[in-house]
Amino acid sequence: LKSPAEDHYIQTRVIYDACVDGTYGIECPEDLKEDLDMMKAQACAIDAITKSQKPEECKVEAQK
Repeated sequence: LKSPAEDHYIQTRVIYDACVDGTYGIECPEDLKEDLDMMKAQACAIDAITKSQKPEECKVEAQK
């Protein structure tokens, strides 16, 4: 599960960043940013668990 979890986390970060940066050519609504941020945090936690790390450490990354 390590590779799929890491891929999911990376993809989620990329989508979040693209939304925030306006890459899609539209303004990213606040509620979508919040949803994507939560998805990114969850994906980070899953990735951490598969690597035997503490998922709490993802909260700092998710806030970025």
